[in-house]
Amino acid sequence: MGIHAVPEEHLPDVQAFREKYDESDVGHKTKNASLITDYMVDRFAVVGTPDDVVARFETLQEIGVEKVIVAMPFRLEERYEIIETLAREVMPRFAKTGA
Repeated sequence: MGIHAVPEEHLPDVQAFREKYDESDVGHKTKNASLITDYMVDRFAVVGTPDDVVARFETLQEIGVEKVIVAMPFRLEERYEIIETLAREVMPRFAKTGA
């Protein structure tokens, strides 16, 4: 989704995030986190427990989203853990529904 779809009242924060985001600053203590607003989390992120992620994917599926890009601004070890959790606890719940 392009920036053109961001409501005007949230546009300055989203633009600031895009301009100030430091790709080399990753991990749970990243300074990039200070650039993220609640709107951005609600609009662009899938976060939480495996149950939270499943619920978010189901909501996205209901509104017609067919593909999700998984981008993880974390250290390599954290990425492996997230991928394993997705594979073990999230994706099998969709295989059962034929989604």
